[in-house]
Amino acid sequence: MPNRSAGTPPAADNSDRQRQAAFDQSQQHWHGASVQELLAKQGPPSSRGRDAQGQQRLSYTRSIPLKAPTGPQSASFSCTVHYLLDAKGLRIVSHRIEGC
Repeated sequence: MPNRSAGTPPAADNSDRQRQAAFDQSQQHWHGASVQELLAKQGPPSSRGRDAQGQQRLSYTRSIPLKAPTGPQSASFSCTVHYLLDAKGLRIVSHRIEGC
């Protein structure tokens, strides 16, 4: 069995981090885009609201079912992207990703 230090993550963790970083970077092209452009491309958001600081946000959640390799258990993989809007609610200024 290989001897790893406690601070060294397994290769799968690194792959997940790289995938998450690539997805996060892919969403940055929306920064500065109009809300209308986002709505035209992504459709209606899963939800609308405000963050803890009162900034408007549009949230898109996608889920896909996952099947266990054995047995009847199933689960789903869910990913939410929150797009934060400018003070007028016209442009995307940033985003936050959850669970991807």
